Amino acid sequence: MFVAIWALACLGMGWWRDTQTSIMLVCPLMIALLGLWDDRYQLSARVKFLFQTAVALVFCLALAPSNIVIDLGLYSVILPDYLVVPLFSVLIVWSINIFNFMDGVDGLAAIEGLTVLLSGCFFFWMRDQENGHIGMFLHLSFALAGFLIWNFPKASVFMGDVGSGFLGFMLAFMAIVGQVFYHIPIFVFMIVYGVFIVDTFVTIVRRMSRGEKWYLAHSTHAYQRLQHIAGWSHSSILLYVVIHNVMLLVIACLVFFSRISDGLAWCLYLLVLASYMGGVEILCSGSEKGGRRAPLPQVKDLP
Repeated sequence: MFVAIWALACLGMGWWRDTQTSIMLVCPLMIALLGLWDDRYQLSARVKFLFQTAVALVFCLALAPSNIVIDLGLYSVILPDYLVVPLFSVLIVWSINIFNFMDGVDGLAAIEGLTVLLSGCFFFWMRDQENGHIGMFLHLSFALAGFLIWNFPKASVFMGDVGSGFLGFMLAFMAIVGQVFYHIPIFVFMIVYGVFIVDTFVTIVRRMSRGEKWYLAHSTHAYQRLQHIAGWSHSSILLYVVIHNVMLLVIACLVFFSRISDGLAWCLYLLVLASYMGGVEILCSGSEKGGRRAPLPQVKDLP
């Protein structure tokens, strides 16, 4: 629903004004169409990955970035031109699949997407009030906020692969554009995006260390464990995520306005992420000892 509203807004605002911009706007819509096809016909992980990679490459080639400096806080990386497109493509595909992995609780993906989009719009506005990209991201924020009303627990509409893949693409789109055109450190977006990044990363590493196929269906993400082991409701899980998102947003603002050192920012960032994951471990450990563990249903979780 919010994908279609955004596409219509793009048409109404005349953002399809040139070939480069049109290609960049079509790419996330192609990912949404892939998600629609997957929701209906259950495509293989390989097919989806190849399609996502192809679309990401087309997007990055249309963006045509060069002489890019990636600001990661403690240090900056100067990317040679031959690495820019491949690395940005990996970032996009990774972001698409993070949202696919994390879209398992009513309202969770929508709240995370709204948090990153609105904070990104704020950073864009503060950097350049004539920013030509704010409009497309702000319109997506409004559409997503409307969707969240119906997606909030108990949800009457659901995002599916259509919305989750599209959102993941758009957030990577925002981070890349912010770094390339407005010199907003990509580290700032990493901070705001932190809950989804750490939940996905830790879960994948844990499954790989156990010899499991990380790309197959499972229910071992932190938010899933809160639901199925600790017995939390969807609303309680959302509150837990929002609290950590607020802390991360404060850190991101301090970094953006250069109010703290990069070293301190990284320490605070990792501390909040440790609080998120550590809190889940403590809560689930207590529930398991108390005999409250419920059988874990298999939730679709494919790249």
